[in-house]
Amino acid sequence: MDYRADIDGLRGIAIILVLFFHFEIGGIDNGFLGVDIFFVISGFLITQLISKEISAEKFSISKFYCRRIRRLFPALFFMILLVSLASFIFFDRDSFEKFGFSLITTSLFASNIWFWTETGYFAPSALEKPLLHTWSLSVEEQFYLFFPLLLLICRRFLFQSPLLIITSIFILSLLLYLYGFYYHPDATFFLLPTRIWQLLAGSIIALIYLHRKKEFKNLSFHNLGAFLVLISLFPQLFSTFKIPPSLPCTIGTALILLPIQNSWIVKFLSLKPLIRIGLLSYSLYLWHWPIYVFYKYLSIEDIDTIKKLVLMLLSLFFAWCSWRYIESPFRKIHILSKNKKVFLYSCRLISLRLHFIWNNYC
Repeated sequence: MDYRADIDGLRGIAIILVLFFHFEIGGIDNGFLGVDIFFVISGFLITQLISKEISAEKFSISKFYCRRIRRLFPALFFMILLVSLASFIFFDRDSFEKFGFSLITTSLFASNIWFWTETGYFAPSALEKPLLHTWSLSVEEQFYLFFPLLLLICRRFLFQSPLLIITSIFILSLLLYLYGFYYHPDATFFLLPTRIWQLLAGSIIALIYLHRKKEFKNLSFHNLGAFLVLISLFPQLFSTFKIPPSLPCTIGTALILLPIQNSWIVKFLSLKPLIRIGLLSYSLYLWHWPIYVFYKYLSIEDIDTIKKLVLMLLSLFFAWCSWRYIESPFRKIHILSKNKKVFLYSCRLISLRLHFIWNNYC
């Protein structure tokens, strides 16, 4: 799959929005939409990867999941390990007990369900949950459980492009999201059925591009996409019409993912600072929230702008260390080769450690 620097730049924009929202910098009330952007990007890249491998008859379910493991697990479990240690040291018994539940569900990629039942994302108690941000990782991993199989079934048994089926699921999920947005906002925010449409928005773009097999030339797609993402960040524009901001953000991001040469959007997103931030985006997403939560938990003073900037720089430092010494090296490991047994034993050891923590401290 050809590398696109603009996608890393788009990741950079997404994580900046999330950081500014969580650290309450810049007055971006809808910065949480950065997660929506991540969802669309994930759907686009995964669909491209799997579809090309299926067409070349090289797709393997086991290899796919091993790539996902290499991509997500090392940095995630290292963060979990240090956060668990910090929680054991600093949290009171009640807070640590609740942390234990989030620890287990995060390790099983079901934390979105736990946090939905336990608290709202925007509730004050959320500031005592250092793993709250892992809900989005759980949504993605749940999506990965069935999506490759869906593409494989469409190819091998239905003998047709999955575009029609995926578009149908997209529409059903979107309708469910629109209903839930007004009547069940917490469930709609956390659960997979009301988030699938965002991942599939990227999938649809990927399938259209693969079917077309050539780049688009109409710059209006990118201009419209940038406009939709931009207006979604200002909630006052939607208060009158009560339109979910995720709708224009998701559609706008999907349009930006269309490969268009000579687009000013591509040139902007390909700027080196944005690309570098985008490369750190996963580790930065993992580390920024626990750092913020522990500071808020231990501090009796309000956080001023200077302290927020310091915490952001600290998050960048941890993210760089995680990317340099954990993320990047593990991507080069071939799990299905000689070290397969070692990897499986390591996963088993992690599960035993989690079981030990739960039995002894929760």
